[in-house]
Amino acid sequence: MKCIKCGHENDSDAKYCEKCGSTLTITESAKQDNEGMKTSTKLLILVVVVLVAGLGLTSGMLLQMNKGVVAANNTNTVNQSETVTGQATWHQVATYTEPDEGVMNFIIQGQKCKVVMTATPPMDYQQNILGVDLLKDNSALTTGLISWEPTEALTTKEKTIETSAGPGNYQVNIAVTDLQDWQVTVYDYY
Repeated sequence: MKCIKCGHENDSDAKYCEKCGSTLTITESAKQDNEGMKTSTKLLILVVVVLVAGLGLTSGMLLQMNKGVVAANNTNTVNQSETVTGQATWHQVATYTEPDEGVMNFIIQGQKCKVVMTATPPMDYQQNILGVDLLKDNSALTTGLISWEPTEALTTKEKTIETSAGPGNYQVNIAVTDLQDWQVTVYDYY
């Protein structure tokens, strides 16, 4: 703060001039400077509050959008409302062939499920294997295996595995070793 009498520049919070000792009074321009700082501080706080609110609103919207995407991807329901009348029979549900190897999913609505696997080995003098695991809700029920030794005749083999685990979500885990001509067929009994 500047002294009115001698012009000496004093500290802003000084009450007396360091040079001449006279009482310092706050001028109108100094008052405006102090008020300006208060206004700029208020403005800065307001800007920070608006930014924080904007970030919170944006993150909330993004979280809601992500939940919507998950819900949109969760539409794996099958609505089957056929009524079963008369004698139950086997109905083909799915057929898997080369290159369908790995875990395959399907729905069984009857009380029984049957998997028929057939294969013919190539003439390669290798051990050839077709293995199938039947699962319900990712729990193993039964396993089927067809194999040929390197010197065995090249004949087509067939094997059937069956379960009475009732309706639900089933999987077959198909493992193939050195086979190209194979087929796994799933049947539902209703």
